[in-house]
Amino acid sequence: DIKNLSSAYQDPMSPVHVATKLALETGNIAVLETTCTRYQFPENGRLVDKYNRTPLHITMMCNNITTSTKVLLVLTQYNIDKSLRDDTLKRAEDYMTSKSEDHRRTLVAYIPTEAQRKEELRSSKKLSE
Repeated sequence: DIKNLSSAYQDPMSPVHVATKLALETGNIAVLETTCTRYQFPENGRLVDKYNRTPLHITMMCNNITTSTKVLLVLTQYNIDKSLRDDTLKRAEDYMTSKSEDHRRTLVAYIPTEAQRKEELRSSKKLSE
């Protein structure tokens, strides 16, 4: 039962967050695949923990490139908003540890539409006022 996964860590988070952490820590990608197939992802793609991090953020913070790439290949099949910024105002792609990680960047890259770029510009101007 994936509902009980959330109790595996002290901080409140979704079963997908927990399965992501477990997959990164153990290399067991199957638990993540199973969780994702059973989890009802939000329509708006807003799947965040208490720090506003998506499972993509958590994965990009991982230094194990091989395992994290496998995790990203699973997560990017599901509706997780790549444009979301965490409490430090970073997107998942901002957590790359080196410039040689083009494959991981490609998987999590947020490519805004023209309308989204304009909205982000308006929002950033409001924040600086």
